[in-house]
Order: sequence, then C-alpha cells, then structure tokens
Amino acid sequence: MNESELVKRMLEGQTGFTKHLYELYAPKMLGVCYRYANSHEEAEDFLQEAFITIFRKLDQWKGDGELGHG
Repeated sequence: MNESELVKRMLEGQTGFTKHLYELYAPKMLGVCYRYANSHEEAEDFLQEAFITIFRKLDQWKGDGELGHG
C-alpha cells in the first residue's frame, strides 16, 4: 500500500492503519530522536510527541512528497 492510500484510510477512520504508519516509521524516527535526547526515555518522549503532531496534522499532507523524507 502506498502512503497516499494509507493516509486516506486513516483519515476515513479505518482501523489498524494508524498502527501500520507508526510501525513503518517509528524505528527510523527513534534513531533521529536519540541524536537529540539525553536518555532513552527522553527519546521515546520525543517520538511520542512527534507522532501526536503527525496524527493531528495528517489531513494537511498534500501527498506531494513522501512522508518518510524531507
């Protein structure tokens, strides 16, 4: 499934796709969070805050770039 279809299904409220998006991007994002954090717990907090922001603003994604890049 491509990113546009995944986002579309999430915005429609279909279940399971939020978890799929998280599992797809969390490992790479956590690696970035470690660069800025002073501890494992702080990195996980950064990751959680990032996903909260992503899920709140997902409807603003225009599909003109990949979610995992930029």
